[in-house]
Amino acid sequence: MSRTIYNVGLAELLPPNFAEDNNIQATCAALDAMNTLVVGEISKVLVLASLGNQPSAITDILAIEQRTPYYKQSFELPVRRALLANTGEINAIKGTKAAVEKTAKIVFGSATVEEWFEYSGDPFHFRVLVNEFPNSDSQVSEVENAVASVKNARSVLDEVIIIAATAKVNSYVAGVVLLAPVINVTQTA
Repeated sequence: MSRTIYNVGLAELLPPNFAEDNNIQATCAALDAMNTLVVGEISKVLVLASLGNQPSAITDILAIEQRTPYYKQSFELPVRRALLANTGEINAIKGTKAAVEKTAKIVFGSATVEEWFEYSGDPFHFRVLVNEFPNSDSQVSEVENAVASVKNARSVLDEVIIIAATAKVNSYVAGVVLLAPVINVTQTA
């Protein structure tokens, strides 16, 4: 069995000549009791590591503390947790295409960023393609606000394109080819 900070006694770590001393054994027992208390509190301190188990209110407080870009309490809890979990990465790459794409994907499910040279736009311009039906015009402005929170200051968002998802339809095509020999019957007299 592997020994960790959670299940090791201090006396087990001592060399044999120290382990035989009664005073050292008593000291180790006292320190082990204190260690058990401290180790029991570690899980309470590791809040970000256990983000999936944190209640909504703690998630909201952590988002403020971590300065999570484009975080809203009105988002579903899984979206808020995903934004919070990716805060470090998004802040590290803020101002890049990747930051815009990552934020939009977390908030809106799927999104792609096209830079100006990919669609013959003006330099430093870009557009965002979102693969969902907008519930309203406010959803388009939500995309614009999310993008504005992480984009480069000099870059310009040209447009948000909503790619309408279509239902998956099975198509069946059948055909018949009839090959028959042609027999010419002629009568001779």
